[in-house]
Amino acid sequence: MVSIIKQISNYNYEDGNNVQYIVCHFTGNSNDSAQGNANYFNACDREASAHYFVDDNVIYQVVEDFNASWHCGDGNGAYGISNYNSIGIEMCGTNGDISEKTAKNARDLIRLLMNKYGVPIDRVVRHYDASRKNCPSPFSCNNWTRWADFKDKIVNEVEEEEMKIRAFSRTWYLSQYQDVAKNGIDPYQHYLAYGKKEGRQPLPPIPTGYTDSGYLICNPDVAAAVNKGIFVSGLDHYYEFGWREGRKFTYSLVDAMPQSEIDTKVKAMVEQLKKQVNDIENLVK
Repeated sequence: MVSIIKQISNYNYEDGNNVQYIVCHFTGNSNDSAQGNANYFNACDREASAHYFVDDNVIYQVVEDFNASWHCGDGNGAYGISNYNSIGIEMCGTNGDISEKTAKNARDLIRLLMNKYGVPIDRVVRHYDASRKNCPSPFSCNNWTRWADFKDKIVNEVEEEEMKIRAFSRTWYLSQYQDVAKNGIDPYQHYLAYGKKEGRQPLPPIPTGYTDSGYLICNPDVAAAVNKGIFVSGLDHYYEFGWREGRKFTYSLVDAMPQSEIDTKVKAMVEQLKKQVNDIENLVK
């Protein structure tokens, strides 16, 4: 997955977002870039925005996930999708089209967000689904066949990536089987010759609740290593190193909020509870 660069705007958003949908857009430009769009929406109030902009080489985030960007308000929530329950992703143009590289990068981002917020594939939608605008227009030909293919790949590409995971962990095998470590035998050769027949485990168990996206979000250094090709996935790193380093692998929306935002929300909830208690006491009197 390509890098996600945060360039959060002081404009073009409103507080609060209950993420239930992921909405895909096309910028509508002949040739533009994620960075160019980030600069544009950071400059001043544009009365429009999106959370993410994706091109062939990089992803820029302009609005925090926990805030609403102004990307599908033209539908006025008529189809159940609004700025306040969705994340907007804009795919940049290449010669007036969405290139396959950009589409692939968008799918990688979508999978990450699906896992992060528990969004099912049927709630990965087009701008069209929110307002009936023809967007992302390059996917609309032949009754949206390219869109159908795009969504199919969101699911199927995961299976392809999962086939690239590590099949053996030297660190795990040596830590679990001291006889192998003491004898100085190459652990992988031992496993092939004896360990597999003996029922020895080549990899540590995957912990309950593990997701690759959660692991990468919690461990930016691992995400950077995956981007550089040092590891093929977060799970690849976990199998060799993460299991013994006690790395965090679960992520929640609260983790994305600044502490000041959390404190403000907690304070507001306390005040609301106090008011409700006071109202009940008055009724009892």
